[in-house]
Amino acid sequence: MRRWITFAAVSVVTVASLVPWATPAAGAAARVKANDNFFGPRRITVERGTRVRWVNRGSNPHTTTGKKWDKDIPVGGAASRVFKKRGTFKYVCTIHVNQGMRGKVVVV
Repeated sequence: MRRWITFAAVSVVTVASLVPWATPAAGAAARVKANDNFFGPRRITVERGTRVRWVNRGSNPHTTTGKKWDKDIPVGGAASRVFKKRGTFKYVCTIHVNQGMRGKVVVV
């Protein structure tokens, strides 16, 4: 019985660590990769107070541009923003918006 309980507990912890939609804790950092012509993940859910960091892993410069921010992301570089209010924040790369380079930050 004790082995079964230990196995069940380890299984739950393992599965929980693999959930891709898990929300980073407030004050934590969340990462979005800016590749050539797409953000990954395209949609991220974070808690209020989380810093989102966009990292350019592509071979072209990019931007992260929303209604209240506009930051350049040079090749090999990064840009970040702390989300203090709840809501859904859409953003684009202004250089590659016509190629569909868009994303969304959902703050809960």
